[in-house]
Formats: sequence, C-alpha cells, structure tokens
Amino acid sequence: MIRLTLRTLLAYLDDTLPPADARVIGQKLAENEETRQLVDRIRVLVRKRSLSTPTNGVEGSHTDPNIVAAYLSDALPAEMVERFEQLSLDSDASLAELAACHQILTLVLSDQVRVPPSAYKKMYKLAKGKESIPTRSPGREAVPVGGVNPADEKTGEADDADAAYLLGLPAYSRNEPAGRKMLRWAGAGLLACGFVTAAGLAWWSLPSRPTDHSVAALPTDKKDAPVATTPSTEPKKEEPKKEEPKKEEVKPAEPKKEEVKPAEPMEPKKEEPKKEEPAGRQPPNPIRGAIGVNDGTDEQVMVVRKSTAEGWERVKKGAQLQTTDRLVCLPGYRAKVQFKGGVAAELWANVPGELLPMPVAETAITPHFAPDGIDADLTLHVGRIYLNNTLDRAAIVRVRVRDPKFPAKDIQLDLTLPDKGCEVVVEVGHQLKPGAVGDPPRTITVVHALKGTPSVPLQGKPTTLTAGDVVVFDSIKDQPEGPIKPDEKTGKGVAYFDREPVYENADKSRATLKAMRQAAERLKDAAAVPAAVAELRTDGNIPPAELPVFVAGAVWSVFATAALGDVGELADLLNDPNRQGIRATAFAALRGLLAASPDKFDTLRRVTKDRWKLSDADADRFLDTVAGLDPSKRKNADVLNKLAEQLTAETVAQREAALFVLLTEVDPMAQAQRVLAIDVAGPADLRTAAVAGWKKRIADLVK
Repeated sequence: MIRLTLRTLLAYLDDTLPPADARVIGQKLAENEETRQLVDRIRVLVRKRSLSTPTNGVEGSHTDPNIVAAYLSDALPAEMVERFEQLSLDSDASLAELAACHQILTLVLSDQVRVPPSAYKKMYKLAKGKESIPTRSPGREAVPVGGVNPADEKTGEADDADAAYLLGLPAYSRNEPAGRKMLRWAGAGLLACGFVTAAGLAWWSLPSRPTDHSVAALPTDKKDAPVATTPSTEPKKEEPKKEEPKKEEVKPAEPKKEEVKPAEPMEPKKEEPKKEEPAGRQPPNPIRGAIGVNDGTDEQVMVVRKSTAEGWERVKKGAQLQTTDRLVCLPGYRAKVQFKGGVAAELWANVPGELLPMPVAETAITPHFAPDGIDADLTLHVGRIYLNNTLDRAAIVRVRVRDPKFPAKDIQLDLTLPDKGCEVVVEVGHQLKPGAVGDPPRTITVVHALKGTPSVPLQGKPTTLTAGDVVVFDSIKDQPEGPIKPDEKTGKGVAYFDREPVYENADKSRATLKAMRQAAERLKDAAAVPAAVAELRTDGNIPPAELPVFVAGAVWSVFATAALGDVGELADLLNDPNRQGIRATAFAALRGLLAASPDKFDTLRRVTKDRWKLSDADADRFLDTVAGLDPSKRKNADVLNKLAEQLTAETVAQREAALFVLLTEVDPMAQAQRVLAIDVAGPADLRTAAVAGWKKRIADLVK
C-alpha cells in the first residue's frame, strides 16, 4: 500500500504515479480534508508571483540544493525525510520551490524543452569565430515565451500570462500555432497508418497453419468421407514387425546371506523442557480504539505519534486517546490521562540538571485494550507514572516494561489498588552499558507505594506494600529487590517521589519553568511539533534580561528533541561549533535516547558516515565513546591517552564526546576544578595543548 507523503502527493499532482497508486492517493484525498487543503495550497503557491524565493541554503539544511535534489530523487536518508518535509511545509517559499522543482523535472524529463529565440541568440553570441551567428534564424523548437507568436502577429494574441515563468513548456503554451497542431495530428495519423500496415504485412508473412492430422482419428461415415487428393493424406501401410528371438533369462546369483546382528538398544533422547512464559503473561491487544481522554490543562504538554501515521501532534485538552499510539509527556511537564476503566494516570517528566536530580527526562507510554479483569493496560517505555484508583472498588492496572533486545525479559506487573484513593508510582529508566555498543542497556524499574496498600506480584504471588515501600526490578539481576524501606539519604526515599518536590537550584528552575510556559504557548496550535521545538533554540536578538530564560528554553528544547526520537538533529547539535553549552546538553540527551532505544545506534552510525564522512574505524570509535568507557579500562593509560587524542579529531562532535567522557568518567575532579575543560571548537593550538595536559594528568591518575 502506497503511503501518502509529500513526495507521493507531488507525484500525484504532476501525474507521474502508476494508475493504481494514483487511485489510492485520490481516494485518500477524498477522505482527508487537511490533505485537500494542502493540495489547494500547493496549486496556489506555485503560481503566486509575489512569493519570495527561499534564502540561500546552508549546507545540510532543508534549503540546501543538494538536500532538495536528494529528496526529489528519493535518495535522502529515511531519518531526514520527516524533518525535511515538515520544514518545507512550514514555509510557503520552500514548499513552492519544492513543488515547482518537481513540476519542472517532470515536464523536462518527459518532453523536449523548447528554447526561446532570445536564448538562442544569446547563446550564439557567447560563441567565438564562425560559429557565432547572432542573426541566424532559430529552429522550429524555438518558441517565444511570454510574447507574441510570429503566427499570431495579425491577431496580436499573446501567450499565457504565466508563460514567462514556465520556460515555454508545451503543457502551458496556449497559443501554439494552428498549423503546427495540424502537423502534429497529421504526423500522428501517418505513424498510426504505418504501424497498422506493418502489422498487417507481418501477419500475412507468417507461415500457414499446419494440417491437423488428428481429424482422421474421428469416426466418419464412408459416404461422407473426403476423397484424398494428395499423397500426403493417404494412410501409410504398416510393415509387419519382425519377431526377435527370445533371449534366455539369466537368473542372477543369489547373494550370500550375512548374519545381521541385532542393534543395541538406544537410550531414548531426553527432550529439553520447553521454555514457558511466566504465568499470567499475555501479549498486548493489537486492536486500535478509544481508551481514554487527555484530562490535563493547556499548560500540560503531551504529544502523540499515531500508529496509523507519521510525525508528532499536540494532544489537546479533552481529546480522545487511542490504543497502539505512543503518548509522550515532554520534559518538565505533567500530563493526565483518564482511562475508561476508572484509573487515572499522571505522566511526570523532568529536565535533567535544570529541575530535579531525576535520571529520566520524558515519560512515554503506549496504552492497550485491557483484557477481562484488568481496568487499565499500558506499556511504560521510559519515565515516571502515577496510578490512582478512582473507583469504589479494587482496580487492577497492568504495567508492561519492554526489553528492547530480549523480549523474554519483559516485565508484566499486575498492580492491585485495593480501594479508592490508593496510589502507586512506577518509574522506568535505562542506562547504556559502558564500552558495549551492541549489548542491551540496563533497565531499572521501581515501584513505590505512595498511598494505601497496593500489591505487586513477587515470586509469582501478590505482595502487599505499605506507604513508602519500594520494589526494584533490575534487568541484570534475576530477582527483584524488596519490598524495602528506602533511606532518605540515598535520594530514593519518599521525598524523591513527592508530587511537589523542592527544586535544588531555585534561580535555574525559575528560568526553566518560565521557558516551559512559553514553549507550551508556542506549541498550543503548532502543526509541526519538532519545528516549534527547534525554534526555541534559534531565536535571535534576545534582551540581556531574558537571556537566562532563553538559555533554559534552549536546554529544554534539546531534551524535547531527544524525547521525539530525532537522532539526526541531536547529532547536528553535538557537531555545532558555535554553542558549547548546547553540545554538552545534546550529548547527555543523546545518551538517554540511545539507552531507551538502542536500535537508534544504527541511525547514528549512518549520520556519522553520510554527514560527517567518517571512516568505519572513526565511526566505531565515536559510537564506543558515546556508549561510555568500560570501568575496567579507566585505569589503562593507553586507552585513556587515545581518548585524550580524540580532542584533535576531525569533527567537533568527536572532540565533544571525548571531552565529556574525560570530565565525567575519567576525572570528575577536573570538571569541578575547572581545569582542562576547554572549548573543543576553539583554536587548534589550544586543543593540542589540552591533549598534552590530559596525558600528564592521566599519568598521575594511573599511578
């Protein structure tokens, strides 16, 4: 089934799709009002004279001619297509340019271009010597554009008013001379006649059909039997067959019978016991349908990526939520979902380093149809969710935690909330395994009893928790830990899960919260969520008083980009030579995204090779650095020195990744003391000096 994308829509408008695909797209247009409006918008824009041209494209941007050409030829990497289309849709000039380029290529590649006479004369003037004949009459293929045709000098009728903008292409030339049209029809008729004549001659030249001798075998009356007129139809007399002498049969010698020893009895093979799924585990219901509503406010930002479409949309207040869709509460916000079964859920997200010492940023879930006996069923991909029973009876919530590499390690928790007001918190976080790009990340799931006495299945049976109890499921451990009473000093106590936490840095948090309010307002009616998120870090001319809010908004937008799964955009931010703070934030956000979705490593590798032109060895080294340094190698001088040498690597992203690991995993004290924390986009001599400084410090660390 062909998908309705911007490229297929342009191909449909320019009539280059196969008939079957064109019918499918036409049916989709008839069913979708927004798409019909987009078609009307494209048709208006390509003929709008007052529309300005797009600005000169920066290399790698959506206005870069090479990027546009790659998109039109279906050679643009898959991870870039969605962002390119969205940016094109956000700008009338870009959309008109894209549609016009597609239209021109369609016409030029399907028909010969007719060159205006003035262009012929200009080209002849460019030539030197006897080839230069400016007064030479143009050929038949030269047709005036936007002026009066020679054949129409008597009437003075001009070409189409838009012909000057369409390069004289035949599809838009209204005033083609009648004589030429007659010649075309006459030529077509002659070709058709010639084709028919040739086909007839070819048919008559075929050999005659051979006689079917099978008719002689049919029973016929002798009177009506046809008289044979040719010797070829007379039946041939069969000569009697000569009997060959019978050969005496030679009996083969009987083989000697060998004594067959009875086979020794074989021990029956022991069948290996089949690995059974844990009792009660069931796959999620794949049926799509309404499951609840968005019960939040306009200041609570939740976006959705529908299973039936691509891209992200803002979920409006009171909107119906569907199963199989991925719902994401963007970093720092809270979102409320009221399930039909009577369970209320609050998605709780964070901006790491800006609001709370909480390891996760966004919260993402996928709701499912609940089976009989279950009031709510959902998959918690990452983040924190509060589950509250609003019924006058016990409620059961099924929470699934998926292992991206090993489905057998998936967790299915049937949490029982025995009475109204009982509340439980579930938090899922992922950590990259240092030094192992291909290995699955470590997943830690924490269940915390906030109110009442909920129960959680442990060792195959429900275990009752009291307020404050914590149970920890660690993917690298066979058994869960708990229930335990958390220690407040560890930061994992009751205060860690409090709904109204105290922010550690009041000034930074205040600026972040203000930036988030502005972001919520900007995203209120945004048709393109990723583009609106990106604008928060690209605004210029910021007053000094608003600079802290702008910086906080830029940091938020980086984590929001990671929440939307845009690896390519994070890679570009990591490779930005102008914003040091954004690079460090992008590296942290990229790590979080790769931990939650390790399959994105393949996308990141393609980015390093296609955009940065890294070799296979350099790409592998960069990915290893992103994954982190193996703890067993943090005292290895050779490994650390090679890491320090990456501070002089070719791309800014390679240097930033190396510096991040050196400051956070090799020697955190260097960052605290503000030494050797250079700007990796600075002058080359400073980077060379930093490499020497790090090697000297490494020698002291490994002693």
